[in-house]
Amino acid sequence: QKPLLKGVASNLSPSHPKYDAIFIDEAQDFTEEWATIVRMLLTDQQHSRLGVFFDDVQVFREDSFGDGFGINAPPYLLRENIRNTANIYNWIAEKTNLGTDMTANPVEGPTPIIETIENHHQLVLVLESLLKRYLKEEYLSNDSLVILTDKKEKFFQAFPSGLAKWSFINGIPSNENEISVYSIDEYKGLESNMVIYIHNENTSDNMNYIAYTRAKYYLIELVRTY
Repeated sequence: QKPLLKGVASNLSPSHPKYDAIFIDEAQDFTEEWATIVRMLLTDQQHSRLGVFFDDVQVFREDSFGDGFGINAPPYLLRENIRNTANIYNWIAEKTNLGTDMTANPVEGPTPIIETIENHHQLVLVLESLLKRYLKEEYLSNDSLVILTDKKEKFFQAFPSGLAKWSFINGIPSNENEISVYSIDEYKGLESNMVIYIHNENTSDNMNYIAYTRAKYYLIELVRTY
């Protein structure tokens, strides 16, 4: 959770730069205070353009932007999913019961794979097998694969030296032997051709939905029970 910046809106300097148009993405992460600050940065409260894009399913905080943006018109709903293949998105909707009003991408693709992981040794074997299969045997580029996890620090502690020829980094790969690892909140709004999602069995459907929908073509879920 980022700081709420309480009090900033009421103390914004009159000389602060103003803008004729502002467009906000991932607005579901904004508090009402943040939204108010954005509206105050418009050159003209009535005629400047303000565009707000949000997904009320992908929410991390309990408080929302409320009436902060000052938009009275009802939202225009974008119902077509173009990020995930049909097999991935239909699987997600059925598993989480979220996003069920979306129209799936006509491209089908592989069905997501789920595997239960009962201990660290099994996780090592499964991960090594997956990386070998997709990166070495099927020639998937390493920058097209991302590992997402609900416990990022725990993951790096478990693999301090990486795995086999691969090293794990929290960032963009700089060579072919590096694999990106992110927490769910870090990767929200982004996407990858393939996602390996590692999480505890009690992770919320909301968090799972966010992680699942980062995958464009391949989704592999490893559920920890330990």
